[in-house]
Amino acid sequence: MENVYPRLYLYCKQRGYDFRMIDLRCGVSNPVSEHHDTVRLHLDTLKKCQETQCSGFFKYEDRILPCTIQKEEFESIIRLLEKDKDLISKKKAVNFTLPSSKPGITSTGTFQESIYGHYLSFGDEAINSEELDKSDEMFSDEEEGRLSPAGERSVGDVEKELTLFQMWYKLDMNSVPPLYRLLPVSTHHPDILSSDRKRRKLSRTAWMGTLQRLWKVLHYRAAEAIGKEQASVLLRTVLDWEMEEGVRSTGQAPPEEHCHCYKRIIPDLYHCLSHKRAALYVDLLRGQTEIDPVLSLEHQQFVDRLHKKLRHTNIYERKVGWGRTGLDPKHNSSHQFYTERICSHVERTVVNSISKIAKKTEKHGTFEKMRRAVMRQQIQEEIQRHKQHSLDLAKKFTLRQAFLVEVEKVVKQSSSRQILLLGKPGWGTTTVMAAIAQQATKWFSGTVKVLAVFIGFSGESRNIRLVLQSLCVQLAETYRPQTQLSEGFPQLVNEFYALLALVDSDRPVVILLDGLDDLSDEHGPQLSWILTSLPKNVYLILSATTNSACTQTLLSGQFTLLSLPPLNIDNITTALESKLLHDHRRLQPEQWKTLVQACESCPSPLYLETAYSESLRWTAYTAQSSLKLPASLRGLYVHMLTRLEKDVGKQLVRRVAMLVSISRHGATEEEILHLLSKNGKVLQEVSSAHTSAVVCKLPYILWVRLKEELGLHLREVSADDTWVYCWMHSELRQVCLQRYFRNEESRMAVHADYADYYRDKGPNSHIFQPTAWILEETEGDDKFKRYWFNLRKLRGLPFHLVHSGQIVPFLVECVFNYEFLLHKAWGTSVLEIEEDLRKAVLPDKEVIDVEVLSGALELSRSVLLRDPCQLASQLTGRLGKMVIEDRPVARGDPLKFQYLHTLLAQCSRSCLPVLLPSSTCLLPPGGLQHTLLAGPLSCVTALGGSQQSTTAVTCEADGSVKFWDLEQRRIIRRLVPTEELVADSLSLGFNDTLLILCMGQALLVRFFGKEINMSGSEAGVFSAKEGTVLRVLSARHDAASIQAVDMTEDYLLLFCRYPYRQDSQIIHIELFSAESFQYERTILGCSQDFVSQVTVNRAGTHAVAFCCSQRTNITGLITWNLETEDHKHITLFTGILTKGLCFDMRLCLGICSGERYVRLWDLTSRITDQTLTYNIHKSRSDGTKELIPMGTQPRYAVCLSERPGTVFVWNLGRRRFSCRPVRALHGLYSSSDVALVHHLRLYILTNRSSANTTQSPPCFQTLLVFDLIKRSYIRKQTGLAVIPCPQHEYKLLENGATLLGLSETRDHLILWDLDSGSIKRRLDGGVFKNLQPPLTPGTQFMMLWEAQTGNQEEEKKLTAQETSHKKQEEKQPAIDQYLISGDKQVVVCSYFSHKLDVFSLTSLEHLHTLEDTSSLLSLRTAALTHSGEHLVLTNYNQEDHYPAVSLWDLQTGKLDQELREEPGVCCVALTDDARRVVFGTTGSNKLTVWEPFTRNVKRICGYESLRIEASSELYMTEGGTKAMLLSGHLGLWDVEAGCFLSTLSLDSAVSCVEPLSGNHVRVLLGLSHSPALVTVGYTSGTFSAARWGSRADDLFDESSSSEDEAKS
Repeated sequence: MENVYPRLYLYCKQRGYDFRMIDLRCGVSNPVSEHHDTVRLHLDTLKKCQETQCSGFFKYEDRILPCTIQKEEFESIIRLLEKDKDLISKKKAVNFTLPSSKPGITSTGTFQESIYGHYLSFGDEAINSEELDKSDEMFSDEEEGRLSPAGERSVGDVEKELTLFQMWYKLDMNSVPPLYRLLPVSTHHPDILSSDRKRRKLSRTAWMGTLQRLWKVLHYRAAEAIGKEQASVLLRTVLDWEMEEGVRSTGQAPPEEHCHCYKRIIPDLYHCLSHKRAALYVDLLRGQTEIDPVLSLEHQQFVDRLHKKLRHTNIYERKVGWGRTGLDPKHNSSHQFYTERICSHVERTVVNSISKIAKKTEKHGTFEKMRRAVMRQQIQEEIQRHKQHSLDLAKKFTLRQAFLVEVEKVVKQSSSRQILLLGKPGWGTTTVMAAIAQQATKWFSGTVKVLAVFIGFSGESRNIRLVLQSLCVQLAETYRPQTQLSEGFPQLVNEFYALLALVDSDRPVVILLDGLDDLSDEHGPQLSWILTSLPKNVYLILSATTNSACTQTLLSGQFTLLSLPPLNIDNITTALESKLLHDHRRLQPEQWKTLVQACESCPSPLYLETAYSESLRWTAYTAQSSLKLPASLRGLYVHMLTRLEKDVGKQLVRRVAMLVSISRHGATEEEILHLLSKNGKVLQEVSSAHTSAVVCKLPYILWVRLKEELGLHLREVSADDTWVYCWMHSELRQVCLQRYFRNEESRMAVHADYADYYRDKGPNSHIFQPTAWILEETEGDDKFKRYWFNLRKLRGLPFHLVHSGQIVPFLVECVFNYEFLLHKAWGTSVLEIEEDLRKAVLPDKEVIDVEVLSGALELSRSVLLRDPCQLASQLTGRLGKMVIEDRPVARGDPLKFQYLHTLLAQCSRSCLPVLLPSSTCLLPPGGLQHTLLAGPLSCVTALGGSQQSTTAVTCEADGSVKFWDLEQRRIIRRLVPTEELVADSLSLGFNDTLLILCMGQALLVRFFGKEINMSGSEAGVFSAKEGTVLRVLSARHDAASIQAVDMTEDYLLLFCRYPYRQDSQIIHIELFSAESFQYERTILGCSQDFVSQVTVNRAGTHAVAFCCSQRTNITGLITWNLETEDHKHITLFTGILTKGLCFDMRLCLGICSGERYVRLWDLTSRITDQTLTYNIHKSRSDGTKELIPMGTQPRYAVCLSERPGTVFVWNLGRRRFSCRPVRALHGLYSSSDVALVHHLRLYILTNRSSANTTQSPPCFQTLLVFDLIKRSYIRKQTGLAVIPCPQHEYKLLENGATLLGLSETRDHLILWDLDSGSIKRRLDGGVFKNLQPPLTPGTQFMMLWEAQTGNQEEEKKLTAQETSHKKQEEKQPAIDQYLISGDKQVVVCSYFSHKLDVFSLTSLEHLHTLEDTSSLLSLRTAALTHSGEHLVLTNYNQEDHYPAVSLWDLQTGKLDQELREEPGVCCVALTDDARRVVFGTTGSNKLTVWEPFTRNVKRICGYESLRIEASSELYMTEGGTKAMLLSGHLGLWDVEAGCFLSTLSLDSAVSCVEPLSGNHVRVLLGLSHSPALVTVGYTSGTFSAARWGSRADDLFDESSSSEDEAKS
């Protein structure tokens, strides 16, 4: 099964289930049990398997003795044996004298004395192993024959039988009813527990002989004494018990649903009984080559019973021949085939059984959607587990009923409604809290909501962040459904109290947090948030251990304290009597006294439970000297561990205690068994104690026995989506730590063992220790994957590597391992990665990579919380430039970053489909980060602040108002929401006692009695008291425009914008005296500033401005020192800030449009950083206006900057130039010029003439051609008359020889010949016209530039020609827009009418007029195939009133296909052959795939936050198999498979996008905030990167490098 088990394990893990294959017989050749508990262990294990509806598989085995016999049945057997003795003595007198070494046994006396009383002395004296061996030898081989009915029995034989029963069975009066109990093996064979292997073997052999003799007596005499039915029960083997328990119906399911039997038949085995391996497959007589008739008969009877209980369909018979070496699959091919056949059938059977009980998962969706669904399910399951645990504990609450009444009274009378319940370790606080949870609903009127969390009950409940998240989810479900909650701890705290503010008197809430001491140190027990005062109708009840560190923190709050009282004698006796009654037991007087006295010495429920569990081992004949119960809980635990070490094995107990105690929230059974099997001392102990051979794996039954011995002290709880074993109470963990860990090195060694387990690199590591189990499924034509994450590894490996001191492996394998980070962010949260990064500290070295990675993750936190699959794109987009530019200065120098290079290289090989940018396209780390203040449950619309304190106030979209204490980062007051009043501005006045909220126009009353109002280039100073204008302040120059105003005690500040250089502007601050209103000085700003919000700190030393740009979606935070005039650019952040405030340099606030957070900056660390001082003469960094890929040179692309005249050339194939252009040129053209690019040449239309109503219209008269390779002008063409158009309406054709544009009146197209400067052709509605009309004899046509220099007569002739031509043009409608095919052969024009014109640029002919009289045809939402054969567009049928998507055949000029009832289509794309059309609808997050020729339609859902808009752009790639959508973010769809693949979330807006041709997904992005050109490629684990050509294609003298050339 070593091959089948991994496959079954993988099958289950891929579906979210744990799988265990249990064999209690494996690894133990001779199942001798000290306490004869084999049957009980097997049955308990089988019942547990039945609870999970698992399949059962059986094989036959040896006989066993009943561990208990009812008193009446045992005495009946004894009577029968004595009767036999009397009958035999009457027929034949045989004098039988016991050996002299065995005194104390006699046949005289009463019945009770003969079987019990006189044997007591024998048992006490039989301690010598040699004497016991003699007693076992009382039956010789010849005498054994007389035990059968066929043999003759003497009085001596019967006496020996009676002696054996009296030696091994004793009456236990502690059981109710009394019964005879089989004594432990060590009672008469103490060497069975010896550490000497030989002595153990001799004792085991002696016991097996005794067992066989006792069994034969019961076999032959029990049926007559107690009846066949009862005798059969006593003589059942373990297999018999398993069959009776396992082969039965469970619930409504018949046994065939979960039981399967494999029966092997070896026909020729009976001819090979002399073979040395035959005894392994058939029961033979001892020392003979004959079949044991008794066992053979029993075996056949077992098979017959099995056939009666189980249908033949579940009994699988397989025949196999006997080989030369028996059954040997390794060397016999037929046996190997037989084994593989059996294994294959077992695998299919188990798979079918699991498939029947497996839950059906929801239909697939995006990775983001599936992750959110899994998270919601996990939270709900965790909530339900705590609820059920509360119910289970409350049922056991029988003590301290009076104390519960006291708790109710205190809760109702407490003014703070905060109760702290204290108790010593083990005093039952958890049970009391569970009882409170069940009774609290009766304490208050209304519908009471009880939220109970038992910290430590599960692994997740030890994390305070997850606990708070669970509470917020429950509160939101009750008081504000559909609320989106944060995941970060500080944000959850504020949201928790915001939700509590919604609690009303009709629905009060009671929150119980039990066991705050058990919060994990891994996350830090942050409890200060609990000390906040509670809103009305909210009750908080906490429990903690007396005198703990947690309690000391809580005592600083306003808690009402309650202390658990100790148990009194009545509680103790009542509890013990109840337990004895429940377990059908009694205790002897001395035993009862001992137990009660021990419980009185430590009057706690946990001690009582532990002491009682120890008393369960006491029998009526247990010696009083062994009844030891230490008087303390820890002492009792030590006593228990000592006993376990003796009974089970010292090394085994020690190792298990160490593994459980030092584990992270517990250890799984798989982890424990594996680590036990890797421990040499444990295996050596097992080998010497249980088998003669060397073992390589711990027998499972030993682990089961240890679990049973630990009982209630070891519990199985949920953690990391599986089940783990942990100690019931932390006190036992402390005892184990003190007992088994002598120093820190021993702890680190165990942590290292755990880490090695998770780091397994074996052949099956992809099955047992992957980061995630992946299941590929197919649903119809769609293929998708499901992920089940190995949270034990993702959380456990970092934990154990750090605690074992292996920081470097921790960095390599966890922190800078992309696949590990990806699955951890996906399976848990990026917040847990940030927690890991805080542990990545080397004692002797600072790892700068950690700081940079932490900063990148902080910037991308909001994106990765929503969609962790973007990890690769986010890291590359933020760190790409840093890593690419990190090169050694000289040969041999180290790199700055030691780990980031490897991490980003792994990102490019992501196992997930990822849109990967070539370089930095996002804001890099290193800037000042803000803190999010959460608490608002809807978008924040207004922000205000106090003039005296650090109190801020916010208003939300639902009308609620919240007051913030910025020092403590928390909400201190809330006002009832009023939907009718949603403020867009607010302020505090009258010493923070008056709140002013305004809608529409804002009224702001300042402390200084003055207010400034601005208008254009002037600002008025008003008196707030008198309501009059005090002074009008004017800017220093008429060209200034006042952007913002503010004031301090000393100055009135005017922020003025001035023209600056060519096509640029600059901000200056003009300061006026607050007293005299006179101008004092000017502080210079810079051309990078776009001031939208201005605030001055309270001290008046600094002005803080926020520079927002709707175009880029980025806001900059800048400062001016009003005294030193120092100007700094502090940081950039994503979002459009709508309001900002600055209290002091520590507390700078802002709110962004559409967000429900308040952003907080601490400027103190950056305000003195001189590296941030900005040079006012530095040119502004502009975005990209247009990008043009060079088709003939695919390695290059040209970008035209937003700054006129700036051109960049980028090499797309060289990694070295991913972050910088190979050529940057400035000042090539002005803003009034038109620049076009073709074949690395820049065509500039310049020298624009002004409009002249009497002569010619405005036009471009000069063409300049600039060679970007040579960096020089290569041509100047004058005398042109190119009509001005928007730049995007010009197209260069025929290798730059022809220019296509629109006429002055936009009623036709014009083609200019750029070589001659003349107009080549005119295109209008259906007719191509030469510029030169047919000339009459004697008539000469004049060109426009000729008229500009000709005589008056020539000018008149030209004017007449133009007037005639204009009259014809007035009949033609104006062109709305036109589309040109990718091969530049076909042009389609729209006219705001019911028709479209199609022209051929090859034949220079009008091809067709597309007309639909019922619809207005427009090209605003349209797409053209590359060859221009098909056109798809949207239209609305005005006659039948339906919106449609129409496909036109441009070769025939007819409508080909139409898809009706598709409203709101705003973006569309189609394949080159028009077989597939993809379009998006406004406001949705779905793409529709339409196959016109097969008429198939399907819709593909994108990521949840996607909202397609009119500005969205859609492209088809990879031959139409994939679609790329730019709608705020860049998304990739697989339209062939019908699924969403990936998205790239951007910080800023994309100004232009251009897909690259080819069979690979590649797109160029021009950014709005940066001149960088970013290539975005699609990469996955199976993706082969596209190559851009060789270095020989480099045209700009790029220096050679050894860096990678191929990039996707």
